[in-house]
Amino acid sequence: MAAMINCPYCGKLTDPKLANCPHCGGPMHAKAPSAPRGAGAKPQQHCPSCGAAVHDGMIICVQCGTNLLTGHKIAEERKAPPVRERRRWPLFVGFAVVVVALGVLVSQLPAFLKGPVDRARELVREGKDIEATNVLRQHLSAHADDPAAQFLFGQLRWSKQDYTEAAQAFQEAFRLDPANENAAWGALLAMQRQQGAASLDRQRALLQQLAERDPENAQAWYVLGLVRAEAGDLEGELQALRKAVALNPVDARVKFQLGIALARRGEYAAAREALDGAAGQKTDTEMQMALAAVESLSGASEEAAARMAALGGELADDAARVRVALGHIGRGEFAQGEEILGPLTQDVRRENALAAFYHAVCLQARGQKIEAAAKYMRVVDLNVPQAAEAATLAAALFLEQEDITRARQVMDSAMSLQRVGADQRRITAMMYTVQGRIFMAEGQPESALAAFQRAAEADPQYPGAALENGLYYIQTGMVSQGLAELRRYLQLVGEQTDTEVTEIALLVEQLQESERVTVPPGS
Repeated sequence: MAAMINCPYCGKLTDPKLANCPHCGGPMHAKAPSAPRGAGAKPQQHCPSCGAAVHDGMIICVQCGTNLLTGHKIAEERKAPPVRERRRWPLFVGFAVVVVALGVLVSQLPAFLKGPVDRARELVREGKDIEATNVLRQHLSAHADDPAAQFLFGQLRWSKQDYTEAAQAFQEAFRLDPANENAAWGALLAMQRQQGAASLDRQRALLQQLAERDPENAQAWYVLGLVRAEAGDLEGELQALRKAVALNPVDARVKFQLGIALARRGEYAAAREALDGAAGQKTDTEMQMALAAVESLSGASEEAAARMAALGGELADDAARVRVALGHIGRGEFAQGEEILGPLTQDVRRENALAAFYHAVCLQARGQKIEAAAKYMRVVDLNVPQAAEAATLAAALFLEQEDITRARQVMDSAMSLQRVGADQRRITAMMYTVQGRIFMAEGQPESALAAFQRAAEADPQYPGAALENGLYYIQTGMVSQGLAELRRYLQLVGEQTDTEVTEIALLVEQLQESERVTVPPGS
């Protein structure tokens, strides 16, 4: 083995065959730089620590290991400063925080992975409806287009009897997901808990949408028929019920409702056919009562009596009583109608509003006008489909009592309750007619004439409009025009023989005689 020598730079033993020291990288055989030309010899240098001679260019003393540039020994320079123990804490604390956070994250990961609807459902299962509602409300504030969230929110609001929000949520869920029919039915049920014409219109629109989306949905057509009937749309009611019967011929309840609808329109033969078909599938007291009512209305009094006798003469329920009462009213038997309807309507509610309305009709027909007006107003307060007609009739009664101010107030209410539709032509004509009479009482003949003309335009077949127009023309000296309107009135009322019709017939005869006398011969 070759003899080892000290590195001229770091002083460590190193193989002389190497070109550079493996310890410090310095050249093992570096030549000392030559002295500049003209320079004298440089004096010998010594290590400041041990005094040993050192060559020019050496950095480390080979004897003691002192760094000739700094005066410190290499061992002292390499000794790292002690690391203070406190410096390890931030790293340790940070690591501990990360570990704890990861643990929490892992433990709650299933909850984070669940969507808000799933979390809300889980809260509902735990009986935490309020927390579930808050989760959904916050979610829907940013994601209102989530049909599942809307549907669950509707269910929660329904359970809290907040039918307004429930209806909105269910309707929105159905709009976003038309395949979810449960959302549509939920919206309808919630809307039914709300009062007013606006709610009824919304029900009709939603049912129309449901039926149009699925034309084979017999249930949708059936309920649409019921809602249209409640709104007074008799033509629409018939259309929907006939569609429902065609789709589901074995459903007795649909045929029953169709029979009732036909009877209301005076189509007694068709009504009996529909009711007979329903009775063949389901025989109950209500069905037999409906048949008895139709037979009575159509003039088959003996058949109606026989059917009533078979039932023991007992009326099954309030609905059956109302139908029997309507049969009496249709024949002009107002005393019998009042006797049946009076006990049913002592407490007027939405459920018996129709019965209360016809009870007021009976009272009015029997001359009890103050009581009739009061009953009409109780129907108006309920804001039911009969409210506009009830308000109009009440206004007419107040006008007869010369309470013009009250008549004007109630008539204004009637106009605000007015609905639009071909089926409302008669009621609209009646409303304008009474409005015109109020204008006459207030001394506004021009406004009265405009109202009478609007009544005639609304329903040319409404006798009242022809009567009021005729009387107006006669009072203003336009006898020929008035006479023509009164003749039209008598033609529209047909074979009615009440006092008013008789008086108008006599007036027409007198006017005609007067015209014959005043018109010169040969003119």
